Amino acid sequence: MKLHTSQGDVIIDIPEEYTKIGIKISGGADSALLAYMLALYKKHERDVDLIPITVINAIKPHQHIFAQRVVKFVEDKLSVKFNHHQIKPEPVDPQRYGEEQSIFVRSLRKQEIIETHFTGITENPDVELKTDYTGDSTRNKDLGSKPTRDLYSFHPFANINKKAIAELYESYGLMDTLFAITRSCENSKIHFTEPHCGKCWWCLERQWGFGRLE
Repeated sequence: MKLHTSQGDVIIDIPEEYTKIGIKISGGADSALLAYMLALYKKHERDVDLIPITVINAIKPHQHIFAQRVVKFVEDKLSVKFNHHQIKPEPVDPQRYGEEQSIFVRSLRKQEIIETHFTGITENPDVELKTDYTGDSTRNKDLGSKPTRDLYSFHPFANINKKAIAELYESYGLMDTLFAITRSCENSKIHFTEPHCGKCWWCLERQWGFGRLE
């Protein structure tokens, strides 16, 4: 399964030996699109088990709510069923978020619930986004070509940024549906039922890539 963007092709190609496929779903725009694409793969390419995985960041305690909304939307839209949603019940400290995600994923693999997994990680914007917000306001990732697969995981968006993700949303006609139910804001002072704050780094990246927040 190959999709073209102005920043390069995005390829979803799962080796035959893998049938239990985990998907990290945060409730944000990137992982939501990835879930949609993997559901299309399941529907049209090969019938694999898709297992949503969500670890809740303590500064985004609503993540599982948006992740579950994404799963329901994709299931309803494509008539594709996901397996049981694996949610780590206790929110984790943001400083340990990446580590706790890895621990949780390894535990799922050890229990043979998944065999491999996909992440929706993207490149940083190619411009500096300045914010006065005091939360996790930067992502220290190097620009440039990065592997889209390692031993136990796949990263099909690793070499594209939010503008290319927006292109894919447009190509699928999902801007006013799937995108609209995702959330990127990390401002813990804003209740998740309120609009994005528009000030934290994640909001700035969303606005930069999609030209809109909601």
